[in-house]
Amino acid sequence: MRIPFSLSWRPFREAKFSLLFLALLIPVVFFIFFLIGFFVSFPDTVLQNRLVTEINRLLPAGNSFEADAVTFGLPLRLQIDQARLTLAHSPLPELQLSRVRLSPTLATLIGRPGLAIQAESAFGALDGSLHLSGEVDLHLREGAFNFPLAGMPNLQLEGMIKAVDLVGQMQLNKDEPMQLQALVDNLLLRGADQLGLGQTELVLGTLSLQLAGSGRSQQIEQLSLSGGVVTVNGGGKIVVQQPIAASGLDLKLNLKPEASANSGLRTMLDLLGPAGNDGAHQIQLRGRLFAPQLK
Repeated sequence: MRIPFSLSWRPFREAKFSLLFLALLIPVVFFIFFLIGFFVSFPDTVLQNRLVTEINRLLPAGNSFEADAVTFGLPLRLQIDQARLTLAHSPLPELQLSRVRLSPTLATLIGRPGLAIQAESAFGALDGSLHLSGEVDLHLREGAFNFPLAGMPNLQLEGMIKAVDLVGQMQLNKDEPMQLQALVDNLLLRGADQLGLGQTELVLGTLSLQLAGSGRSQQIEQLSLSGGVVTVNGGGKIVVQQPIAASGLDLKLNLKPEASANSGLRTMLDLLGPAGNDGAHQIQLRGRLFAPQLK
């Protein structure tokens, strides 16, 4: 039986394809091993110093960033075991971060340099992205907190952060939108007896905050507190300045004591002003962001 001539060349065509495949594969494998070797041998101290210097250069005056054990990871990822962000003029003086992972965002490929970030903090898991243009998209989930109130170290505020979402433009000189949403559960004030409220703990319940605006002007669209001894609803405006403690606040609130409120809390609310027909007290806070005055 005669074999067609075209079929007799099939083994040669297959061998040619295999050689072409190997010719393409060998440089790829070589490049991968080159990257691995480069990452392993790259001096971590040089990388760490450069990273810390660049971040501190971008931070506002008075703030600082420190990092320990910065290493390369694959693919194109920086890993930081421990990091500390010191915040000037803030009720939260230092933010501790661990297991930080930094990698280029996909937008970097089209000329919008940015970093994707993942980290663990005392306030929960952080993930999102940061761009050199000032755009941010950050999300914080499921973390407990406990810290003293500014100027009143005997008062401790604690709670569980369910979600914090920050999206927008952080450069104040750019008149572009920014949005902040926060939900905090199990909010509790310890040391309330220092205020003459007749009890050491004040159950505040669930806090919900929605803020939106552009540039330095940010509107507090919703501020509510429910599920505790007092129900709070309000809104207002924040004019952002540098440092952040110099920012201006104008906030109007309605406070209504619930059935669980004791006589000490009710007396304090009466001192703020008479209650309306609905039983709520209206107050206005104006002044510096972290030290407003009652008007």
